[in-house]
Amino acid sequence: MLLVSGKEIKSSVSMPEAIDCVARGFSDFNDGLFHMPQRTIMDIEAATVLTMPCYRKDGKYFVIKVVTVFDQSSIKKDKMVDSSVIVFDSKNGNLLAKLDGDSITAIRTGAASGIATKYFSSPLSEVLAIFGTGVQALTQVEAVISCRPIKKVFVYSRNVKSAKRFSNYIHNLFSIDVMPGRVKDLKNADVICTATPSEDSLFKLGAIKRGVHINAIGSFKPSMKEIH
Repeated sequence: MLLVSGKEIKSSVSMPEAIDCVARGFSDFNDGLFHMPQRTIMDIEAATVLTMPCYRKDGKYFVIKVVTVFDQSSIKKDKMVDSSVIVFDSKNGNLLAKLDGDSITAIRTGAASGIATKYFSSPLSEVLAIFGTGVQALTQVEAVISCRPIKKVFVYSRNVKSAKRFSNYIHNLFSIDVMPGRVKDLKNADVICTATPSEDSLFKLGAIKRGVHINAIGSFKPSMKEIH
């Protein structure tokens, strides 16, 4: 069985390549080429477990992604979310590979937002606001920067230290103007990305300008609500 780490995945696929790949996947899905049942969600004592199978018709493989989301207050772990993508031979069911699901999910979700930003935001968008400072937030920024001439990024987080650390990282990575955001800065945002598990609205409608494009990707349960 092949084991593929997150580091190997990240070094093998650029964001522009991922955006093109996911766009083709969306097109094939629209053409009815994928069998992809609704994901199942199972709640256990301290976690939520999500399973997502997928098969491309006449394909050589089928895959299952398994995600666990733990309550950080109940366990001692470095991160709340873990995931794996498991690949099987569609002809005989043999287990072929286990890939790091965290990196694939982050890249795929970022790419999906990149596609949406490419087709629905203003081509002249220069200011991005990002809510969240995790792995998903990073690829959201990367994808938007790949599609639009972003010159400034506002970072929003309930944790001030996380916001500053993330801002410095993004600035060093992309050499653009990045800073922790204030409520009034949202009015300047051309694109807003939300990548949090928040159960409360992150901002009110009156805080944003008309015509802003929003990628809201954090919520995965009915109780979660990033947007008012």
